[in-house]
Amino acid sequence: MATTNLSSRDLRRTNRATILRTLYFGGEMSRVDLSQQTRLSTATVANVVAELLNEGSVIEVGSEESLGGRPRAILAINPRYGYLVGVDVGEQHLGLELFDLTLAKVATVQYPILTHLAHPERIATQIAEGIATVLTTAGVSQQESVLGIGVGVPGVVEMTTESVVHAPSVGWNAVPFRRFLEEQIPYRIFLDNGVKAMTQAELLIGSGRGFRHIVVVLMGTGVGAGIVINGALYRGASNSAGEWGHTAWKPMSVLRVFWIGFARECRRIQHWSVPMRKKPLSPWRPPYVQAMPTPCRFWKKQRTISELVSRISSTSSIPSA
Repeated sequence: MATTNLSSRDLRRTNRATILRTLYFGGEMSRVDLSQQTRLSTATVANVVAELLNEGSVIEVGSEESLGGRPRAILAINPRYGYLVGVDVGEQHLGLELFDLTLAKVATVQYPILTHLAHPERIATQIAEGIATVLTTAGVSQQESVLGIGVGVPGVVEMTTESVVHAPSVGWNAVPFRRFLEEQIPYRIFLDNGVKAMTQAELLIGSGRGFRHIVVVLMGTGVGAGIVINGALYRGASNSAGEWGHTAWKPMSVLRVFWIGFARECRRIQHWSVPMRKKPLSPWRPPYVQAMPTPCRFWKKQRTISELVSRISSTSSIPSA
């Protein structure tokens, strides 16, 4: 009996999520449209919609004529049902933005943090002050109206209870940043690497929507990437997948992966098709390195991806995309 109850609850939760997601991404629609797009029965849609209307997350915004009978009510997400706060802990600024439930921006605030980035406790305090500021600006006073706070930070975030952060670029070494936030913020907190958070946003509502495999690259003091495989964010065993901006590379072993990939990319783009150098093979440079077009060749003294990307961007003979 317990198993049956649990399965029924999970099914109801799945149906709720399906209908809310369809309304969110599909916009305003009737119950009939919801049934057709979700492939749920009309009875199931009617029951779930009645529940959502009762709690206030969905509202009726109008009606449309039907082929027969009374007009159909048009449903939509209630933008004022709840609010979300997004926090970006950058290397030169701290940005906070308040969104309603349709992700329309309601308020924003930004602070320079050049002087105390290495002090995560002070950053947590400033985040708490920023949240209070955007809520006051938007006139949101009820604590229950804030559904959650999403915080993006540099470095690797351990997926543990405390969400310990390792960010050498800003001087954070095993910082229990979630605990610092929870001590000052009474809302539900979602903490993740900034690039991974941005990748999730691109997958759901940005340029990656509709794709099953995407890669989002962010270049700053370090270089990081978010990787989506089969529609899911790939984190790796330690949630560090894509954090390759500060990785040391051996010139003649791991680095050759970059050589091969970059050489293939150079040859793929016709604008970079330049004559190959014909020189005797050097004992310390692999043949595929010597065979690269001149603009695509680099020297083995580079040790990090950051240096390689810097060299790529500064090569004047490479045309922009």
